[in-house]
Amino acid sequence: MCGSVGEMILVQIFDHHVHMDTRSCSDYEAMALAGVTKMLAPTSPTLERKFCVQSYCEHFDRLLRFEPMRAAAFGIEMLVALSVSAGDIGDCKAAFAAIDEVEKRLAQDNVMAVGELSLRTFSDIEIEVFRRQLELSSRCNCPVIVEAPIDFPDMERLVAVLDQAFDEGLAHPGRVCMIDLNRNKLQLARKLQLGGYGVPVSPKVDGLFCLREKCDFREVLNILDAFGAGGLMLNSGLHVGFADPLCLPKTILRLRINGLDERTLCALASGNAQEFFRKYAA
Repeated sequence: MCGSVGEMILVQIFDHHVHMDTRSCSDYEAMALAGVTKMLAPTSPTLERKFCVQSYCEHFDRLLRFEPMRAAAFGIEMLVALSVSAGDIGDCKAAFAAIDEVEKRLAQDNVMAVGELSLRTFSDIEIEVFRRQLELSSRCNCPVIVEAPIDFPDMERLVAVLDQAFDEGLAHPGRVCMIDLNRNKLQLARKLQLGGYGVPVSPKVDGLFCLREKCDFREVLNILDAFGAGGLMLNSGLHVGFADPLCLPKTILRLRINGLDERTLCALASGNAQEFFRKYAA
């Protein structure tokens, strides 16, 4: 959504990939001041192996209760995606039981998707948990967020797992959004004809403990030239590592300064994500 003030166009931002449970309230304030009106927090791994379902439930309920309250204090609507993360799987019994707990919470108003699903080691149990959650999303008519791996060979393996799952009817590609994409990974992901493609963006930074390299505005312009804006959704990908809470608004500003039209800016900043998640929110 865009609104005009005089001759200036204000882009309202829907940041669909944030992990604010690892961030401070000052980040919420800065993002609200910069035009972020809505966020979506997928479930990220705590990297603490979970051997009982209650450990998963406590994580889910923190995301569902505490983070929306913190966001609302700064005028931001917080949506949530829930999943069993590959990095947290301790044993199959607890993980499978936690998928049932995800299903129980999908009917809550602020739960928009299953995710973010990931594969780290591509073990049999990881793939089974991944596939069960794809099937859950299809059964509940709910969109899915899938994390692209850091290494490109693992990206190729993930695409093969998804392709097989789609062939078997476990989920529909149009319900799936893949995040943490750069140009090379986006080119591969587009072969799956997914419903959304999330690209984390930031001006180039040299900070300690950067977990993922993000695309700057020049790379976004190159992506637009190569693939167009259809299904493309920019996000901050804020996480426990070094990251600028204003990375998304700063990138949008640089895109505007470099001549990107306002209609495309609005689609990248909020419109495409709003359409993808609203489509299955009935």
